[in-house]
Amino acid sequence: MEFFQHMKRSASFVVGIVCVLSMNGQELDRAIRKGNDAYLKGDAATAITNYEKARADRRGSFNLGNAYYRQDSIRDAQSAFEAASSLAKDPREQARAFHNLGNSWLKQQKWQEAVNAYKQSLKRNPNDDDTRYNLAYAQKKLAEDQQKDKNKDDDK
Repeated sequence: MEFFQHMKRSASFVVGIVCVLSMNGQELDRAIRKGNDAYLKGDAATAITNYEKARADRRGSFNLGNAYYRQDSIRDAQSAFEAASSLAKDPREQARAFHNLGNSWLKQQKWQEAVNAYKQSLKRNPNDDDTRYNLAYAQKKLAEDQQKDKNKDDDK
């Protein structure tokens, strides 16, 4: 008899956890929808507030990165894109996060970091022409900087 009561309590606990998780999922979805609405209206600050609530979700992190990027908060965008790449299970979602992370590095003229991020993106989605283009651009800029550094050393 004691075994069955324990099982009944365990089942109630599991049902309670499932309810909390689904409620949490609904709250995440709601925050993402509100963030998307604000983002589309050009209200990045409100979008960020809502996406922050959904940061534990891969979609929330990715969208948060986009909103920060729009506000030129590049370091915050990078953090969000890194989180999105870790949270995403689908290789295409990971590729998108790495692509945007590369764009963040590109904006700061951190060519090597951009190259690394674009390569990570292409490992997950080798057919992405936009990423391939951005990778080539970042590699070109990196080579130019390395050449400038070499010329400075030669002048000394």
